Formats: sequence, C-alpha cells, structure tokens
Amino acid sequence: MLMNMNRLTPYLIASTILLVLSIGQAQATDVVDSTVLAHDRVANVLVLTDKTVWPLELLTDALPEGLQAGDKVEIRYESNEDDGVKTIHSITRID
Repeated sequence: MLMNMNRLTPYLIASTILLVLSIGQAQATDVVDSTVLAHDRVANVLVLTDKTVWPLELLTDALPEGLQAGDKVEIRYESNEDDGVKTIHSITRID
C-alpha cells in the first residue's frame, strides 16, 4: 500500500499546485456604495459625492434608466491594481 501512495505523490503535488495557481488568478470584483453627484452624459462619466469619477465607457452592463443626482448606487468593478479601474461590471440603484 505504501508503494501505491509513493506513485501517487507526484500527481497529488501537481494537482495541488494547479489548484492553488488557478485560485490565485481569479479576478476579485470590488464593490463601492455611494451617492450620485452628477451624471455627465456628454463626458460619459458618473461623478459620486466622494468626488470619484467613473468612466462609463468601461461599463459592461446597462446603466439604470433615469439615474440622477441623489440616487444611491452600488458599483461592481475590477481594478487594474494601481492603474485605476479596468472594467465596471455593473451600476445598480439601491435603496
């Protein structure tokens, strides 16, 4: 029985390494909840009350209809580490 285990050990190690590497490459989605200060349709940006500016060309989903100043929103996005936002997955109006 010990002999069979010795044969399996390299496969178990390789499987474990592959699992760890695949988990490490999964992209985490960040979430921010805030209030809309302005929706600039000309510049195609959403400005929040904390003065952050969200470029809507990075949005992969539809923007909620009639979004206006004072609306509370949840923004799900993927960052580019220190380079800012890579993708905005969704902007949802919340209560």
